[in-house]
Amino acid sequence: MIEFEMKFETTHDKIRHKLEEMHATFIRNDYNYDQYYNHPMRDFTLTDEALRIRQTSSETCITYKGPKLGKRTKTREELEIEVESEEMGKILEKLGFTPAGVVNKKRETWKLNDFTITLDEVEELGDYVEIEIMGPESADREEVIDQLDEFVRKLGLNPKQEIRTSYLNLLEQMRRLQTSNL
Repeated sequence: MIEFEMKFETTHDKIRHKLEEMHATFIRNDYNYDQYYNHPMRDFTLTDEALRIRQTSSETCITYKGPKLGKRTKTREELEIEVESEEMGKILEKLGFTPAGVVNKKRETWKLNDFTITLDEVEELGDYVEIEIMGPESADREEVIDQLDEFVRKLGLNPKQEIRTSYLNLLEQMRRLQTSNL
């Protein structure tokens, strides 16, 4: 599957109000603990890939995200499976993968038609909204991105203000900036 996603830094109240007006369905509140890993033979920061284990109160999943496809959104291949145990991280480390960083966030999930909207409160970063739609690899990417742009505008956001950087990279950038200011 291909994940078409846009992310924005914004206040949650404004988006939540729009979602309620649009009759979106509230799905759940959750806490995500995301442990990212780097490949033993290539640097995922250079290849623009991601491998993570996400733990929530109800499940543990391992996710691979391929490099971004195009320049307009965070469109990329996403493969995800639920795993039975948090031991998956130990297996990855035994295979030579190294921990690359952690992202902790409170997440509020909403659904409207094919769109999943998450209001994320990311530790150390602040409030963000992610809007995503999944599609098959054969999907007309420009058409799906146009649908995503239109939905983003309905939420009162400007697609040109999208943030294509991952939470992990935003945290790393912020920490480097703080260190250089010392």
